[in-house]
Amino acid sequence: MPIRSSFILLVSLLLVACEPVESGHKKEAPDDLIPKDVMTNMLVDVHIIEGARSGVRVLGDSVPADLYYEGLFKKYGVTQTQYDSSFRYYSHYPTVMTEMYDVVIDSLNIRKIKIDEALRQYQSKSDDTDEFVDFEETPEGSTEDEE
Repeated sequence: MPIRSSFILLVSLLLVACEPVESGHKKEAPDDLIPKDVMTNMLVDVHIIEGARSGVRVLGDSVPADLYYEGLFKKYGVTQTQYDSSFRYYSHYPTVMTEMYDVVIDSLNIRKIKIDEALRQYQSKSDDTDEFVDFEETPEGSTEDEE
């Protein structure tokens, strides 16, 4: 995950670098600016969607990724335009954006640790069961040669 986290941070910083950052003047906040803590939570969800994405669909699903984004915006009660303008606003402040992405990366790492632990527990329970069903075994009293 550290490589993936580094990649996410690098891509985010590249996006920030695409627009001029503050140079002594304050960028005016949009009227409908998403609060920093809510935006940070949204970014966690965005990266979960993007991490599972394969092209225009989410892996293992026939639902287009756009529908996941619609659900994301509905979950937080925002519009895509509001999200985009808030993202642009925060991207003008690299220090703030870096703080937000520190939380995003930590949150994603914690989720990965929890998933890995749950998977280990599941696998250890599976390994503890000595029950093995041999479906090739014939029922008692019959032979394989019977037709």
